Amino acid sequence: FRTSFSFENDANATLSWLRMGDILAEKIEANEFDPDGLQRRLPELREQCRKSSPDAFLPKVRQILSEVGVRFVVVRSPKGCRASGVTRIGDDGQATLQMSFRYLSDDHFWFTFFHEIGHLVLHRDSVMFLEGDFVERDQVEIEANSFSADILIPPKYRDRLPAIPKGKRGIMRYAFEIGVSPGILVGQMQHMGLISHASMNFLKRRY
Repeated sequence: FRTSFSFENDANATLSWLRMGDILAEKIEANEFDPDGLQRRLPELREQCRKSSPDAFLPKVRQILSEVGVRFVVVRSPKGCRASGVTRIGDDGQATLQMSFRYLSDDHFWFTFFHEIGHLVLHRDSVMFLEGDFVERDQVEIEANSFSADILIPPKYRDRLPAIPKGKRGIMRYAFEIGVSPGILVGQMQHMGLISHASMNFLKRRY
């Protein structure tokens, strides 16, 4: 997989994190990996991003993914590991999606989640994709980023973003209209440069 390990990213810590994910994934019963079925379940997965607590959405996410052959695990990253997510296809043909909740905010979690889903849908023939701020942004990563952004804020809604009021009420109203949390909308607006990175962060949910 494409990474740029440095002294800031401990390879052993990252490997330990990956191994713990393997151990937990082995305990999950899942159907055979079905990328097309996964794509059909995307609307159901997107609905979960409106729920405020991981206790509310994680069980449903695990259920949906297991039904399409993806074992979903959350593993806290150890010191020195800067990974936020990884997808991999095992020798048995089953897929695993592992996340770390590293940034503890809803906008980062859901963007990373659908980025990983993008790899499983778009790049299903590859073995592993490891995400973090050490990963080189090649074409495959750009495609997964675009996939995630379009799931969270579909283009028909994205085109209207410059015109919506940039205050609390305007953002909350539009988030409700398009079916995502206000924090996700804030994160995408910050990324697009529509509001500053210091603006409206109080609307993001902290896990």
